[in-house]
Amino acid sequence: MNAGLLNQVQPVLLSSSHISESPEPVRNMSFGVRTVQSYELDYILWGEGFVITDGELLPATGGTLFFRTPGMVVEGIRPYHCYYITCQLFGPGVEVPPEDLFPRIMLFQDPSRIEAVFARLYQESLNRQEISPFLTRTLLMDILLLMYEEWVTRERFESLPTSLREHYPVIQSLAARIRENAHREDLDLEGMARLAGYSKFFFCRIFHEVMGSPPVHYVNQCRIRHAMQLLLETRLPVQEVMQQSGYDSSSHFYRTFRDQVGCSPTVYRQRNRLWAL
Repeated sequence: MNAGLLNQVQPVLLSSSHISESPEPVRNMSFGVRTVQSYELDYILWGEGFVITDGELLPATGGTLFFRTPGMVVEGIRPYHCYYITCQLFGPGVEVPPEDLFPRIMLFQDPSRIEAVFARLYQESLNRQEISPFLTRTLLMDILLLMYEEWVTRERFESLPTSLREHYPVIQSLAARIRENAHREDLDLEGMARLAGYSKFFFCRIFHEVMGSPPVHYVNQCRIRHAMQLLLETRLPVQEVMQQSGYDSSSHFYRTFRDQVGCSPTVYRQRNRLWAL
């Protein structure tokens, strides 16, 4: 990764989209083959499709970020849900070397943080206020920072002593369980530490180091992600979405959803769902 080039980044948002599928998506249908014209960030929320980049077929699974540069040839194969952004990264006169600024594909172990920023960026792109260019530029920098931190984390992991590295699979396995079951299990701190086989203090420290957020906060992020999926893929009332996402308190659910997504559940559904009620 070229640190000198990163220091010259001046991001400008060109477009921001949220691609969502209907409850019965057409499988194996192509979005079409195209040549990338500007820098693109294609973040997969969830799905079972594929993305073909310069002839390489890769699964479009949740937590995957595709970073594209001008000239790449890309084709998306349904179904998948994603945030899709086009942007400029450099001002005029900057000579960009042929090496990639970031890896072409990144899989985030903790998808909730970057998902929250993509959601806020998309919502802000719809507002079109006088301050919006500043806000979208700042949010784009936040995404690039998270990409850089993910890359640094992977590099740091490779250099860790074996005594510390051995804890990573335990935490990642537990995090996968949380992502799958947070909406239907009562996951408290003591219970999660017990599942990992650690004391509460050590568990909180090592979980935060590996996943980038405290365990209880991570559970909430996973529950809100599940709620987002239900809002787009079902016609369930918001109250039932709340209950099926692991929340008993309406005020807690609405406050947490707004903090992470930037709008209420109802507004999120209205702005992003493509089919009629």
